[in-house]
Amino acid sequence: MPSGLDNLGITNAAMAGVSAMVSRGPLTNITATAYTIGAKDNGKYLRFTAAGAVTATINQDSAGGAMPMGAELTVEAGGAGGTTITAGTGVTFHGVTGVSAQYAVKRVRKVSANTYTLY
Repeated sequence: MPSGLDNLGITNAAMAGVSAMVSRGPLTNITATAYTIGAKDNGKYLRFTAAGAVTATINQDSAGGAMPMGAELTVEAGGAGGTTITAGTGVTFHGVTGVSAQYAVKRVRKVSANTYTLY
């Protein structure tokens, strides 16, 4: 049975691709092994591609570059070394911070001042 999109010439596969882009944000490939996540990364899909271990840190709001309340981003361990998301001084994480296996993906959401949920 055709979907309503068939009449527009839009396939379900094309819509799935659009949905993934909208929900995961623009792709940013990062080759560094140390990175500070901040307001510039809100809504993005951060893909860490270094061959070695990567540490991505979120600093407290007063350190500058604070993400707005409700900010959300995606982190992928694209490299073989794995990626760890760390909380800077004064920052609280709820959830598991490691994105250990290559190609593993983790979502980060700011739920209150200096507090993030990782899932």
